[in-house]
Amino acid sequence: MLTGTTGQLNLSIIKSKRAFTLAEVLITLGVIGVVAAITIPMLISNYQKIVTVQRLKGTYAQVLQGMKMVSNQDFGGDGMDGWSCDDAAFGDHYGWTRCFHLTFNKIAGASVFDRPKNYEQAMCYAGKDYKQYTWLNGAAAGEGKLISSVSRSASMPNGACILWHGAAWAGDSRGLLFIDIDGPYNGQNRLGHDLFMFQYVQANSGVSVGSGTMFYPYGTVKDTTIINPSRATLRNDCGDKKRNGGRTCAALIMYDGWQISRDYPW
Repeated sequence: MLTGTTGQLNLSIIKSKRAFTLAEVLITLGVIGVVAAITIPMLISNYQKIVTVQRLKGTYAQVLQGMKMVSNQDFGGDGMDGWSCDDAAFGDHYGWTRCFHLTFNKIAGASVFDRPKNYEQAMCYAGKDYKQYTWLNGAAAGEGKLISSVSRSASMPNGACILWHGAAWAGDSRGLLFIDIDGPYNGQNRLGHDLFMFQYVQANSGVSVGSGTMFYPYGTVKDTTIINPSRATLRNDCGDKKRNGGRTCAALIMYDGWQISRDYPW
């Protein structure tokens, strides 16, 4: 039996307690559901962007380091301006032996693939079909557009796949390199999302590259001259779905300080 002032106070508290009604519970759950529906996809998207940039940056650094090792150990240590990849005297195929093969053999844990039987097996083919590569707008990329049967590829220790797409016919702009950050058997296989485009330039041509690298994000080199496109140009070319788009997305990420900004065409 409750007595005294204290007892009366406690009794009044007990009497004031009541259960939530079903309507109140349902309203609360509904509010939580709406908030979750808005925030969870955003959190997942932000996480995916962070992972994408980390993988791209790490793989880019590994490739660049491999190229520098080739320069120092195989080309006389003259820096990348001393490279001579596409040399007919070596019977080479678009710089395969002298540059691509050497580069990825310098990277611990990398595995080099030979030329594929067809372009659908062009990137790190492991005996089973993978999702076809597409442009940013989802359009299928045919032979010679993004990947090619004359290309060579290498898998990286972090699971990325690199494609060397030589182009000896292209003057001193010798070809393209593609970084698939999660390999052909994972992700969207979509340019600008998990596939990024870079340019290989013949640096010993005597034209104004001379920056200690021959490996540039696509859209920042014209022929063999470094250009400085505006961010608006990189953003527009990255997100231009009428022309398929996605080519300059790596350059845009690097321009923005290695991050995917809010206006990136994700």
